[in-house]
Amino acid sequence: MSKARRTDMITIHARGWNLRKKQNLHRYLSQRYVKTKKRTDEMDKDIQNLQTKLQTTEEGMKQWVKEVEEWAASSPKSTNCQDQQGLQRVMEGLALKIKQRKIELYRTIDNNKDRKPKRDIIAKNKRKLEEAIAVYNNLVPDTEAVDTADAVLSQDFPIWPWDSASTVPLETNKMAFDKVMLLSRLREEDGILIKEMKNHCRYLTGSSRAVQREIQQIEKDLCKQSCPFAMSLEAYEGLKDLLKKRLQEMDKQMEEAFSTYRNVLMDPTALQEEDNEGEEEVWDAEICLTLDDTDSSDDEKQH
Repeated sequence: MSKARRTDMITIHARGWNLRKKQNLHRYLSQRYVKTKKRTDEMDKDIQNLQTKLQTTEEGMKQWVKEVEEWAASSPKSTNCQDQQGLQRVMEGLALKIKQRKIELYRTIDNNKDRKPKRDIIAKNKRKLEEAIAVYNNLVPDTEAVDTADAVLSQDFPIWPWDSASTVPLETNKMAFDKVMLLSRLREEDGILIKEMKNHCRYLTGSSRAVQREIQQIEKDLCKQSCPFAMSLEAYEGLKDLLKKRLQEMDKQMEEAFSTYRNVLMDPTALQEEDNEGEEEVWDAEICLTLDDTDSSDDEKQH
């Protein structure tokens, strides 16, 4: 295949892909919204079950999230510091990181070649944990010394010498933090999808109005027997018929998209635009895209 032909084929496929994306965008957004909404409800129930299991409230969960954020911000980056509290945070963080990486080692990676770099990271973090334990034990009495790294990692919820009976394990705080952050991201994605649906509806409505205005202008010109372009009146009449055909397709697509969005949204009024000022000016240029899309559709059918 020559370079010119390859370029033409890539162009045809790219235009076809863009056309299919425009035709199926409402299906993709609605399916993504349904999945996100389902995951949001599941995560919300999961957090409620976690609150019941840990006998805490929503305010308690927020406090745990805040503690994790403060813990991460105040943790030293090196194990060579001589601050006892700093070393405590370092050891807690390294132990938690090693345990999480071990869990993810076989859950997310399915071959030994990719597991080796992860094992190297785990071994490196374990050496850092051993160094931090050695430095910390030199700063405190033997009664407050920390066990070996293997002993700490063998426990599901390590008990540190500085923990009290009322201390919530860092693993529990981190679990609550991860779930709350995931719920926050899902709700954010929910809002983004609704915004994209509104933009799509606005695009379809504006494009349809732009074509209608162009058809009206052509009809006025034909009544005056004038043609602003270098074409005959018959060709100008053909352009009007082409735009009418395209308008029918756009109206059908717009009706299908609006119906799909209304079926998946809990509040269909979320798609309504409060401020349409300047909308006509925004979509005046869509007439060029309309004609181009028609050509793309014809090319796709031929190939």
